Amino acid sequence: MKFTLYALAAGLAVLAAAAMSFAGPKVEADPNKEYVLTPEVGPYVVCVKGYVGPNARSLASTLVLNTRRQGFAAYVYDYSAEERRKVKEILDEKYKMAPEVARKKTIRVEENWGVLVGAGYRDLEAAGKDVDKVKKLSWDDLPKTATDIVPEMKKGQLFQVSPYSHAFATRNPLVAAAKPDPNAPDPAWKDLNSGRKYNLLKCGKPWTLAVKQFTGVNAVQARTGTSAFVDALLGKSDDTLDGSARQAEELARLLCELKMKAYVLHTRGASIVTVGGFDGEKDSLLLKTQQQIQPQLRMIESKIATDPRMGDLYKFFAQPMPMKVPQL
Repeated sequence: MKFTLYALAAGLAVLAAAAMSFAGPKVEADPNKEYVLTPEVGPYVVCVKGYVGPNARSLASTLVLNTRRQGFAAYVYDYSAEERRKVKEILDEKYKMAPEVARKKTIRVEENWGVLVGAGYRDLEAAGKDVDKVKKLSWDDLPKTATDIVPEMKKGQLFQVSPYSHAFATRNPLVAAAKPDPNAPDPAWKDLNSGRKYNLLKCGKPWTLAVKQFTGVNAVQARTGTSAFVDALLGKSDDTLDGSARQAEELARLLCELKMKAYVLHTRGASIVTVGGFDGEKDSLLLKTQQQIQPQLRMIESKIATDPRMGDLYKFFAQPMPMKVPQL
């Protein structure tokens, strides 16, 4: 008899643990409280259901409590508040153009409340992992509403569906999507520079000095002179972007021969030649190098200035510019 009781107790403990692991930690479900969505819930949520009409708020609050009792932190969100704000802006703009007209027109916005689950999801994938769990939640104790009735066209019948059946992962409407940083490194740079001898991404320091940029609009012209260095710069390819990349690599090779540690960063539309690696923008070594390499850069310019094919293709920056080394 004792063995049977112990086995039963152990089985119940396993079931309880399984239920806890399925639904997550217990969350508050006080019928006297209204759990309202906030930005602190996190940037991503699981949208459970929306209700429209005079009873929308009450139905949403009931679903929130049912969801919380099963271990998922659910919240109500008033979608109609945002609609009212937009309508007010439209009316304000209208009467601003005709201030002499008395305000009479109003636009009625129907109540629209949603139920969303938030558990600090950092991204859409994390929220998506709970979608199937939410869809399986019990709804036996919930009042049956017309919003949960679905017609079966073939049989000509109506049947009830779970209010959780259409849950999906989405953004928290109170958390604005982060704007992409225009200065952020392009992930494609890693492939564009992979295997290159003077790859700036392998610099090992956070800062460098940019001395020259070759862009894809630099035309590769026919070779007519005798300068081996200029011939190497101009190359044989008719692809302007490829020609710019090659010119940058050739310049880096020359700078290395002049005892400068040179690098190249190839991007989608340009190739940037840099010198040195430094610990910061105000690093004393960076400032010293910035001054020391100026005469050498001017010397290179003067040596090739007489070649008619170059024009100002080979002008260095007026002063080497501190540049962050992309971290990819």
